[in-house]
Amino acid sequence: TTLVNGNAMVVATSGGGKSMFVKLEILMLYLRFTKARFYIVDPENEYAPLVHAMGGEVVDISPISETHFNPLDFYPDGKSKILPQNAKSEFVLSLFEKVMEGNMIPGDKSLIDRSLKNIYKPLVDSHYTIPCPTLVDLWKDLLAQHHPRAEQLALAIEIFAKGSMKAFAQPTNVDMSNRLICFNINRLGEQLKPVAMISMLEFINTAVMNSNRKDANAATWVYFDEIYLLLRDEESAKFLYQSWKRFRKYAAMMTGITQNVEECLNSNTARMMFANSEFLLLFTQ
Repeated sequence: TTLVNGNAMVVATSGGGKSMFVKLEILMLYLRFTKARFYIVDPENEYAPLVHAMGGEVVDISPISETHFNPLDFYPDGKSKILPQNAKSEFVLSLFEKVMEGNMIPGDKSLIDRSLKNIYKPLVDSHYTIPCPTLVDLWKDLLAQHHPRAEQLALAIEIFAKGSMKAFAQPTNVDMSNRLICFNINRLGEQLKPVAMISMLEFINTAVMNSNRKDANAATWVYFDEIYLLLRDEESAKFLYQSWKRFRKYAAMMTGITQNVEECLNSNTARMMFANSEFLLLFTQ
């Protein structure tokens, strides 16, 4: 039988076998589709041993993590000729809206856009032969504008650029081109969450959008363990709502994993995800 989409929901009580099932599925699909990519969002540090054994990358996201990926990294595809400041504009603006807690005013977007152009200009001029800018460069450029509001924007991200929450302000030191990546958010605190969730979901979204949708063997599988935790975060819930609807067009399959179906059904987003999943697996409900 040909399914309408590849979305799935796996629901089981604690100890019901959902993690074992999903791990076996990842292993089998990984071996079968040698050009496919797999991304796992892991809130409970459940999948790291498997990912390490399979040669994948585990990205620990926390204030004290030694693994880093730069959310401002940009990789030109050689076809669209999209400038990096244009490709990253939506992400950076969303980041500031989150950090500013909705207190953006007219003109803020123009100040941020001006800095984006400035920090990416050396990269473009070098024909993408030098390292990508980081949040530190964005922070510095906002200050260099010598504009009172730009200084306020710089102050808002200073803790994430130079302060104790600078996990996403450093150059990437893991292989983000690996076709199996696990994002371990087990130690992610509330203070880092605004930057962490947007950065992680932006990376997954970009990876899906840049996939070769015409090659069925190069599909993308994305797994969200303990998905009820993500549904509690507004930005994550919004991403899940959109991805469950759109990613099918980009040869991507989404899988949500959770313990209790009743808790999920309290969320309108979760109800939509269940309705838009062709494959449902229920253990001991």
